[in-house]
This record gives sequence, C-alpha cells and structure tokens, in this order.
Amino acid sequence: MLELSETISVDEIAVDLPSRIHEVTAGPVARAPDRIALVEDLASWSYRELEQRVGEIATVLSSLGIRAGDRMIIVKRLLEYKSVSGMEQLSRGPLRLIAVAGAPLDLNLKLRVEKEFGLPLLNGYGITECSPGISGVRFDRPRSDQAVGTLLPGVEARVRTIEGFPTVSGEVGELHVRGRNVMLGYYRAPELTAKVIDSEGWFNTGDLARFDGDCLYIVGRTKEMIIRSGFNVYPAEVEAVLSSHKDVVQSAVVGRAADGNEEIVAFVQLLPGSCTTPETLMHFVRPQLTSYKRPSEIVILDALPATSTGKILKHKLAESLREGGAVPAVQTPEFRRQHI
Repeated sequence: MLELSETISVDEIAVDLPSRIHEVTAGPVARAPDRIALVEDLASWSYRELEQRVGEIATVLSSLGIRAGDRMIIVKRLLEYKSVSGMEQLSRGPLRLIAVAGAPLDLNLKLRVEKEFGLPLLNGYGITECSPGISGVRFDRPRSDQAVGTLLPGVEARVRTIEGFPTVSGEVGELHVRGRNVMLGYYRAPELTAKVIDSEGWFNTGDLARFDGDCLYIVGRTKEMIIRSGFNVYPAEVEAVLSSHKDVVQSAVVGRAADGNEEIVAFVQLLPGSCTTPETLMHFVRPQLTSYKRPSEIVILDALPATSTGKILKHKLAESLREGGAVPAVQTPEFRRQHI
C-alpha cells in the first residue's frame, strides 16, 4: 500500500522557485553594467541595456495582469496525487495562470485540470531550434480544444506534404517555420543543417500540423506516424482515448513492424493499486477508435520512461519492441512531501 504524505498545496510547491526575471540580471548590472551581455546580428546589448529591456517587458506583462512575483509551476502529477490520496479538491492558492507545452495535449487532461483549478489551461508549441517558441494560446482568449494557438509575432509558418508540396487549407502536413527565432544551424553539422533549413530560411520542424484559420494544431511527429494497412495513424489520437480512462495516468503509442505492415502498440501507466487489465482497456477503446487505429497490444508498466521534465521517451519503448519485448527499467516515482 502506498504511504501518502499529508495534504500538499500549490503554495508548498512554489515556495523555493525564483520569483522575478530581474534576479537573472541584477547581479551583473551591479558589478559591470556596461559589459556586453548579448550579441545578435552585429548588434550588442550591455547588462544595463538588457535590464532596461527586461523592465519594459515587465511593464507590458503588468498591463496584461501578470504581476511581479508570479511563478510558473508544474502541476501535471497533482491530479494523480489527488486520485491516490482520496482528496476531494486541490487547493489553488495564488495560482493564476496554467500553461502546457512539450507534448500533445490530452483533451481529457485539459478538462480535468480546468475543472480542478477553475482556470483555463493554455496550450503552447515550440521547438529547441526555434528558441523555442512558435505559437501559443493567449490567456485573454482561452480555447476549449487542443489548439496550440496563433503564431508568435515575427514567426511565419507553412504546411507542406512530406514530399515538399503545398497542402490544401486545413490539410495535415509537415510544419515549416521561418523567422529570427530560427537557429542558424546545428553546431559543426552543415549537412544536417541543410536537411532541415532550405535556401529561403524555412525550417522543417518534423511535426505534423494543420491550420484552422490562423489557429495552429499539432497532430504528431512525422517520424512517429504509423502507417497501418495504408492508413495514417497519429499516436496522439490513440493516446488521447486511452488516457481518458479513469485509471490511466499516461500512455504512449508506438509502431511495430509486422510482415510489411505496422502494428500499433500502446504502453500505459495506471494509477497505483488499479486492477485495470489490458483486456479492459481494449474493450474501452474499441467503440472509440476505428479498426485500423486500435492497438494490437497494450502493455501496462509501473511507469513510462521519461526525461526530467516528464516528456515520455518513446524511442526507448520502440527499442524495447525491436529487442524482443524487453521493457526498459524505470524507477517508479513516489509521492512524498518535498520542495521543488
């Protein structure tokens, strides 16, 4: 039986987090205000000038209702904690803004978070090579779907087929972006750079996307797309259905080669103590997914392999299938009182 700590609150999690962006530049400004802090496109800024710019940004944020001292926290696992502990409601405390990025947003999770905290969950999208922001849902225009919002100022985007041809409006294709936020290239890797950035500066993100008007939707990764019996299957769609089950914490779907075709294999992490079986989950998804989207196999793990930020390492799951089903060892996290 999992031993639970006493009630945890948002206030407790946030206690040791940095409170203001000014803390980043305050020290250098005091010691060497005229030292060069940033160089871009042959222009340079001193620490003094950078501090001034930060102040201007803070003024704009303040005008939008974001106050100095507001903090960002990770709340994903709080819902899991609530389910295990039997708590009726999580304390919101001073929490005023919730945002998510880094992986496809599960609509069921979005609804649960918004119901729990009484705040909209804002979705955003970015990639390391783009510094990293590309788009986001504005806090003054929240959405009820999985959109990643509108493009950030200065960012251009287009959607192309895998062969590089323009797509019809609303059609899914590879997302290409262009702007000052796009990297110059990979370090000492000109050939790799040439594969992702063309002569006009368009960067191929490798993500599959579509536009509805000016609103961007990310549907998956080109490399993760599964082609089953000639049909495209986007893992995020299957994962969303699996994760809507009351006992599922998170899921990850990968493809497995099978006689010239691809099978769908789903890895699932359940709430501690759950008695849900793969057969139960198969029965659950059957009426919600058309036949070619249904998993051929569902594997239940204590925990899914993930990075320190919680991003699931799908390549490790795919490797385990190629290596004969040897599931990668993962240390199961425990719920305990701690400061982050």
